[in-house]
Amino acid sequence: MAGQTRRHSEGSSGCRSAPMCPFNGNILTQDGYQIREIKTIGILLAAGKSCRFGPENKLLESFNGRPLCIHAAEAMSDAGLSKCVSVVSDPAVAALLPGFELVRCSGSQSDSLKAGVQTAIALDADQIVVCLADMPFVTAQLIRNLLALAKTHPICASRWGDRISPPAVLPRARFDDLLKLEGDRGAFSLFKKQRETSFLRVEENVLTDLDTISDFLTFGENL
Repeated sequence: MAGQTRRHSEGSSGCRSAPMCPFNGNILTQDGYQIREIKTIGILLAAGKSCRFGPENKLLESFNGRPLCIHAAEAMSDAGLSKCVSVVSDPAVAALLPGFELVRCSGSQSDSLKAGVQTAIALDADQIVVCLADMPFVTAQLIRNLLALAKTHPICASRWGDRISPPAVLPRARFDDLLKLEGDRGAFSLFKKQRETSFLRVEENVLTDLDTISDFLTFGENL
């Protein structure tokens, strides 16, 4: 990957808009006339089994005064996307997401992602933003910064050190690749394979996902 990926800081996308790029905020005709706005669908993956947390659903547990899943959901809702979709398995989680189109799934992470992508295709999405519901430090600004980067680098993901993670943006041209994923690796393997992937560098802990009771105690209020 050395020399094949581009990195940018969260504070600034470092990109200049390419006037004929199909991901610069508008779909353009060959001679430059606007047809319509880009349709960006947010996919919040909230169907995990919380196996490492215990018998309870971690997404319903209080973190800094609110259910864990609410933090990422609000970030996605506030990012200015065309529509937000959440893949869920627990009706109690679904009840906390009234502004989202809900998709039911109880399989692996790749199954959840594929269910979200299929819904995005049905909604005629031009690109998707993928977020995980157990990442409470993701912000709307981070998502907006990724979308700014996607104007000139359509495949982009978040990065801190060696960790590559959602939130991430992928264009319609990669939806078929996402539908071929298997197991619990999600889109990670796809980012590794794509030479054109660009990374937005974030601060420490922004990409923290809470899996255990110890994580809740370390990063937030006591249970």
